[in-house]
Amino acid sequence: MKKEDLINLKKQISELSDEEKKQRDLYLRELANGTLQGPPTGYASIDKPWLKYYDKNDIVTDIPKLKAYEYMLLNNAEHLDKTAINFLGKKITYREMIVNVDKIAKALVANGVKEGDVVTVAIANIPENIYLLYAINKIGAIYNVIDPRYTSEEFLREINAVNSKLVICLDMCYENILPILKETKVEKLICLSPIESLPFLNSINKIKNNISGNFYKWNQFIKSGNSISKEVNSSFVANQPIVVVHTGGTTGEPKGVILTNENFVAMAQMHKNGGLDYTINDTFLNVLPPFVAFCLSNGINMPLTLGLEVSIIPKFDVPKFAELLDKYKPNHVLAGPILWEYVIKSNIKDLSYLKTPVSGGDSLNEATEKSINDFFAKHGCKFKVAQGYGMSEVSSAASFSTENSNKLGSVGIPFIKNSISIFDPDDCSEKLYNEEGEIWINTPTMMKEYLNNKKATNDLKYVEKDGKIWIRTGDIGKIDSEGHLYIVGRMKRMIVRNGNKIFPANIESIVLENSDIENCSVVSMHDDVERSVPVIHIIMNEAAKSTREEIVEYIKNKIGTCLPDYNIPVKFVFRSSFPLTKINKIDYKALESEELGNDEIINKKEKELIKNI
Repeated sequence: MKKEDLINLKKQISELSDEEKKQRDLYLRELANGTLQGPPTGYASIDKPWLKYYDKNDIVTDIPKLKAYEYMLLNNAEHLDKTAINFLGKKITYREMIVNVDKIAKALVANGVKEGDVVTVAIANIPENIYLLYAINKIGAIYNVIDPRYTSEEFLREINAVNSKLVICLDMCYENILPILKETKVEKLICLSPIESLPFLNSINKIKNNISGNFYKWNQFIKSGNSISKEVNSSFVANQPIVVVHTGGTTGEPKGVILTNENFVAMAQMHKNGGLDYTINDTFLNVLPPFVAFCLSNGINMPLTLGLEVSIIPKFDVPKFAELLDKYKPNHVLAGPILWEYVIKSNIKDLSYLKTPVSGGDSLNEATEKSINDFFAKHGCKFKVAQGYGMSEVSSAASFSTENSNKLGSVGIPFIKNSISIFDPDDCSEKLYNEEGEIWINTPTMMKEYLNNKKATNDLKYVEKDGKIWIRTGDIGKIDSEGHLYIVGRMKRMIVRNGNKIFPANIESIVLENSDIENCSVVSMHDDVERSVPVIHIIMNEAAKSTREEIVEYIKNKIGTCLPDYNIPVKFVFRSSFPLTKINKIDYKALESEELGNDEIINKKEKELIKNI
């Protein structure tokens, strides 16, 4: 098909009514199944070959225009006394969860939170986090979630980025927030213990009693809601922001991703109508950190909307993942590749309870995928590991491997309302099946925009001539004629260490503050335990006064102060120059692949200390 013919065809499709588009999708489903005969175009966005895996009734089902909280209530109206949350053995029913959501919604209103206001939350995977997510959504405010391990400087940056007047945090981190409050518009700071929902435990209260000013403990905050007698709620508003999650983005520059009700509702509905075996009374284990889109959208809202029992872990220890599986015996779990690698090295005996063991956040190589599937089969699991693919900018997941569409090496097929195709990153022309290029995603879970960053938003989104909007992922892949997506490589330099995302540019900018360092580059190195770890290559100034050992200590201390500790490199390589590409840019691939000589300053004991931080 000629390029101009493809453009005209896309334009004709865009001009169809919603009902006509549904009928066309049903036609494409039959075409892909072989029921109807007709020549495919060879372009994934036109043919949608993945539709053959979906039920025809689900294909034409519309996404409800509801708030995330409303859609969760609607789906659980008939089983409110079923368990919603399992927190360290304490079972909380849907009815009890809703009561707590209402209490917090009233407390928020009593403390001056209005529709459209941003509430900043920095807490762990505890029931209060779930209550807050829904309570903030219920009153039409915006939930700005940040990592409680942030430094004071990071708290200041993220609080001011959204102009929060109310901040809710754990007792473990309030001392990092108090010193910067005078530089913000925050009027009230609410602090809680990670075991508020477990009053039978003797909590170590880390909060000082002599703090003055607009500082409140959690129980004071909740009691303040008693002054509100009427029901508090807000109406659904199209494209209204409900959540801000923070990501380094494709360049390493920190960005706030703004998600909407439509995003959360679409994600939950696509799981409900996506051929996945989620059943009321099933159990779901959430080991994801609460400040990422994957957790909020797929680890909290999705399973609760589908009526599952969600077990949450406030402090997750990666090597103990197999123990958690053995303890909770979940039917469904979302985990990174390294966690499944721990499982197959464990002494776990039975995995027969697993129905959807999902691997996401990074791709599995085929050898590891085979090993995991073999381990599953030998330990009673009837299903294969299901790979998925996505990013924060599409509310986490965009593709998923269902049991009848699980191909080795693939990260699945597009969700039922999604379209994924491959494009040339330079001229933006669509590629044919099995041709490599940049992965683009069109989805109802597409973010509204980046927070205060119009340029980055425009760079990420591409609007075709027919008006269709795509998210440019920055990842290289291909898609086959049945709609299975494969990741070939990453355009980004992001490093995923033990599930934690590291952005080299953040480390490099901090290190280059030292005048003794002329240049530096951070690249990834494979590690058997942590999967991928950062290595820093350094060029010293000729007039440098510091020794190499002093520079190593400086970098460790500086990065440990400014960034989470997992950003600390495990190797420090001193060199006189960098390998360059043909266009005189640093050749990162060459740095990653070359064998390190005696210039590295590290020893086994030092490496173990770094890993144990």
